[in-house]
Amino acid sequence: MSIAAGVLMTVACTDLKNEKLQVESYKTPLKDNAFDEEYYENLRAWKASDHTVSYVYFAAWAPPEGSQSLYVDYYNDMHNRFLGLPDSLDIVNLWMGAPSPYPEDAYDYSPHAWEELQYCRRVKGTKFVLHADASNYNHTFELEDEETGEVKTWSTRRGDAASIEAFAEWYCRKIIRYELDGIDWDFEGWSASDMYTAIKKSGEYFGPKANYDLHDDADEDKLNIIDYFNGAPDSNVEPYINYLVKQAYSAQGAGGWGGPGWLPAKKAIACEQYEQNSGDGPNYKNGGYPTARTNARGKKMYTLESYAIDAYNGTGGKGGGFGAYYIDNDYYNNGSNIGDGGRFETWYYLRNAIQAIYPAKTDE
Repeated sequence: MSIAAGVLMTVACTDLKNEKLQVESYKTPLKDNAFDEEYYENLRAWKASDHTVSYVYFAAWAPPEGSQSLYVDYYNDMHNRFLGLPDSLDIVNLWMGAPSPYPEDAYDYSPHAWEELQYCRRVKGTKFVLHADASNYNHTFELEDEETGEVKTWSTRRGDAASIEAFAEWYCRKIIRYELDGIDWDFEGWSASDMYTAIKKSGEYFGPKANYDLHDDADEDKLNIIDYFNGAPDSNVEPYINYLVKQAYSAQGAGGWGGPGWLPAKKAIACEQYEQNSGDGPNYKNGGYPTARTNARGKKMYTLESYAIDAYNGTGGKGGGFGAYYIDNDYYNNGSNIGDGGRFETWYYLRNAIQAIYPAKTDE
């Protein structure tokens, strides 16, 4: 019941099996015993190891904006299902919000999606991070004082550290409540000082500086991330982050893999924009924006694969990462448009990029 990325890595001297290539129509409740334990144990161990990660923004899971009934039909199309994502995918940015299992969470209530997300976390070791807005101010939200029980209404303001910290606290509580794996701040409008205030506050809960003395729910295994387009945040955020994601959208001139000079290579992730176009057509049809490179299979190389190779080479495979914004439409790619059909039935370019740095091995 999983989709293959066809990837095979070595974990503690144990080779993972090839990911399964067939998708089963899934109409029964998820069960812990419905998988190959050895395969998934090795998969989880590899994802927990020090390696170059794949990172995508995924929105297809979400119901249409404004929907009040969030019981999405997951039985007829694997395109919009968390279970349909490649097993070897490391991190998913929950663009368009996160599913909640609680009816009282109104707009977020999406129990089917939440169940599958938790299955992927528990069984596949995939991490899911909440997208947090650091592009605009004037966000209005309510936050309960944990000591007094008083509920206060806040609005984020430029330079107002108290409101920025409260906003970060609001996100962190939501992540813990929904059982997610961390936060990704979308830094595209705030001042650098406000971004520092927010990442330091969320850093009390998640990432390298998680403070167990301050918060019982702190967890250093959860991720504290910033993504940005043009202006990078200041270097003072570095101790608090696991990754800095560069929106390296070639069609918009944002450049390639890497980041500001103060950023360790192992914390750098570059993502392409799949919904843009080049002279070769929509990026999602080709695996990104065209480059002047040719891959090992003799095919023209596009940015998703190029970023994967550069991330791997820049860290010796011990960190950094690559991926794409709005990966959704890659589900329908099978390589036939470049004469390379038959390798993967779906998610062709994402799997191709992963295999470019972690080649699969066939069973002997």
